[in-house]
Amino acid sequence: MSLRNLSTASAVLLVLGAGTLVSAQNFPGKPANPGRQEMNNAYRSRGSFSNGYRPSMTYSYQQSARAHSQALSSQGQNVKQLDPQTAKEHVAEVKRNVEASKKELAKIDATAAKNAEILQHVEAMKKHYEAAEKCCVDAEKHITNDPKEAELASCCADMDKHLAAAEAEHKKLLDLLHIELPKPAAK
Repeated sequence: MSLRNLSTASAVLLVLGAGTLVSAQNFPGKPANPGRQEMNNAYRSRGSFSNGYRPSMTYSYQQSARAHSQALSSQGQNVKQLDPQTAKEHVAEVKRNVEASKKELAKIDATAAKNAEILQHVEAMKKHYEAAEKCCVDAEKHITNDPKEAELASCCADMDKHLAAAEAEHKKLLDLLHIELPKPAAK
């Protein structure tokens, strides 16, 4: 074989190899999860999936709950005499937003979630919401019975920890479904 034929053969192999590489990049090795794809398609067409679950609403409720728990925690750390009415309002808003998040989450069909391999994230979110609700009950006791700001701040920090963990699970769930969270408006 001459040097020229060897160069031509090498060029052909290079082109064929590049074609194989491109097709390998388009096909990751196994087909996409059909359950996930179905949820993604439903979301893309109407903004919800699986019996009306609206990811953007859950995101909004989570953000609001966290803002109230953080505000209450901050006030508990920085204010000498915390106004009980203000503290009760913050706790009520956390509870309202957690309850709204749970209602949205309940719309996800368990069978569909299992098929889409997102059930573990749904279950983890539920556990974190329950823990946050328990922190709300504890916060209400501190406000009503013994309003020690440091204890209230600690309780609200735990509340925020659970809300942050639920938010992280929600993000994992949406990443698996290739659904983007709302982004702040460009300035």
